[in-house]
This record gives sequence, C-alpha cells and structure tokens, in this order.
Amino acid sequence: MLNRELTFNDLLYIGIGNIIGGGVFSLMGRSIKFGGGMTWLYLIATGLLMYFMSKGYNDIMDQLKDSESEFKIAEGFAGSKFASGYILTSVLASASSGSVISLAFTEHLKEIFNINYSNITVSILVILAISAINLIGIRESTTVINTMTVIELGALVLLSLMLPWNYNSTELTKSPPSLIKSAIVPLIIIFAYTGAEALPKLAGESKNPQQDIPKAIDWSILTTSVLYALVCMVMISVLGVDGASSSTTPILDVFKNIFGNNVSSIVAIIALISIFNTIMMSNVSGSRSLYGLAKKMGISGLNYVNNKTKTPMVSIIVTSLLSIGLLMLIGSIESLAILTNMFVMITMIVINGAALKTSKTNAQSTRNFISMLLASVFIFFASNELYGEVS
Repeated sequence: MLNRELTFNDLLYIGIGNIIGGGVFSLMGRSIKFGGGMTWLYLIATGLLMYFMSKGYNDIMDQLKDSESEFKIAEGFAGSKFASGYILTSVLASASSGSVISLAFTEHLKEIFNINYSNITVSILVILAISAINLIGIRESTTVINTMTVIELGALVLLSLMLPWNYNSTELTKSPPSLIKSAIVPLIIIFAYTGAEALPKLAGESKNPQQDIPKAIDWSILTTSVLYALVCMVMISVLGVDGASSSTTPILDVFKNIFGNNVSSIVAIIALISIFNTIMMSNVSGSRSLYGLAKKMGISGLNYVNNKTKTPMVSIIVTSLLSIGLLMLIGSIESLAILTNMFVMITMIVINGAALKTSKTNAQSTRNFISMLLASVFIFFASNELYGEVS
C-alpha cells in the first residue's frame, strides 16, 4: 500500500513546478510572435480558462480518495471499458510528455556543457536517472521537486519584480500582427498551464486528498497565471515585441539585459532544473495512473509496491520504458506536445462529465457543460493543427 505523506504544500509545489517547467521557458517567445505586446492578456485569459475547467475537480472531490479514484471517476462517466482506455491514454500522455521534455532538457544540457553524445542517448540516461529517484520513494521525489520549484520560482519572481523599473507602455500595448493569427495564442499557451491535472493521480499518497488536491489545483493555476503575466510583461518591456518573439531563450536574454552576461550560466542551470522537475512529475503521474489501473483490474505485476520504499516499482519502470520507446520512435517535439494538450482536454471532458452526472445545482451543471464544450473545441482545433504537422 502507498504511503500517505503529501501535504497541501507538497501538492501545491508539485503543481506549480509541473506547470512552470512545461511552459514559461519554452513557449513564451512563440506566443509573443502571434499575440504581440498584448500576449500577457492572453496569458491571464488562458489561465482563467484552465481554472474554470479545472473547477470540475472541486465538484467531484468526494471521489478523490485513493490511487484508484481516477479509474472510478472515468468509470462513472462512461463505464469500465472506457475507464481502462482513458487510464492508458493518461499513462501514454505522461510518458510522451516525459520523452518530449527529456529531449528539451538534453538540448539545454548539451549547449551548456558541450556534450558530444547523441540526444537520444543523453535523454535515455536522464529518464533512467529520474526513474531511480522516483523508485527511492515519494517523499524523496517530492523533496527534489519542491526544492527545484523554489529555485525556479525564485528566479521568475525576481524577474517579475523588475517590471516597475523596465515598464514600457509602448511595447506592451502593441496590437497582434494579425487578429486572425492571434487566435493561435491560446492553443499554444494552454500547454503552459498543463501539469496541475496530474495532482489527482497522487490521491493515494496524499494525507487529505479530497480537500487538498482541488485546492492545490486552483492555487497552482492562479499563481502561475499571475507570474506568467508579469514575466511576459518584463520580457516584452525589455526585449520589445520583435526581440522577444525572435529569441529562442527570451528569459535568458532578459536576465542578460538586466543583470549582465555573468548570470547567463546561472539562469541556464535554473532552466535545466525547471525542465528536470517537469520530467520527474511526468514519470510520477504516469506511474501512479498505471498503478491505479493495475490495482483496480487486479494485474499482480503492475500493482506491486515495494515494502521498503512504498513505491509502485514496476509501474515506474514500465512508464519509463514507455517514455524511452516514444523517444526512439517519434522525433517531433511539436507533435507530441499537441498530443499532450489533447490528452489534457480529454481529462477535462471526463472530469466535468462525471461532475455533470452528479451536479446538484443548475450553475454547476452549466459550468460543467461549458467546460466540456470548450475542451471539445480545443481538441478539434488541436487535431487540425496536428494533422497539418503530420501532413
């Protein structure tokens, strides 16, 4: 049986760290390219959209009891066969997210330390290292995640505090280059808010999952929304719309501009920490989904928990192998990122659909239905873009 060790603060740090690692260090510049000086408004609007859809977790919080909760919620939505398929797609989403981010981590690592090994080789080693940490125990994994989150948060808070001294109203009010193309911004930015939906997978290791998980989801999304907007405003103010949108490492460039070149290595390492943090959480969430499915279905191998570490060892190893397999089979970071977004929206449909079935008020029913509709619209546009990438 898994240990119940995670407090609200642990869950909040995990949520914030997982969201930040997947977004701000990689997507901000591309978003500014389409959103112009007003991108910070898109960030706030998209954050509120994710917050709105995630409120479905509050409606079903009485079901967030253990590692099998995710299966039970999906089962209540559309039956056991659907639930099994849903959990498997959830595991694949976590595995694919881990493989994509491990590649991003490798690119940063090789640039800093001039490593000559192939991207695939280094990425596999990164995944294996993360698996080893996660095998030791959830408390040890959480300690690493919390420490990394504090470091990356500190860097972004420091950057956001620079806004009063660098505020540039001219750049911050520049209209998007194209109003039609600016509609792409939420499609890109929403990936920056993925991560909090992994928290329900930790219900079996949370001390008070019914109260703490929905609250941690809410606060992690709201906190990152504010932080993203402030960091984006500093970025645009310092680099300008053109400079920010053309840079592959805009946050690093802002730090260089404000504090000088001496900080570049420090910020680069913080970026590595942030990305590493997200890979760890992807492995944790995927393995817990797989463990919950195995426990529910009575699959003796996959539901094995080590008596000493209290971790689902086989599920962790299988999730890592899936990440490595996807890493070797699929080379497109963009395609895997879009797939991950679609899987997150499927999660929102299931959660809000389950909440809709048990809703007690018209207001809740309306919110759940609108959330399902918004997630479906996102999947439609994302699938079109994915088809365009593939074709």
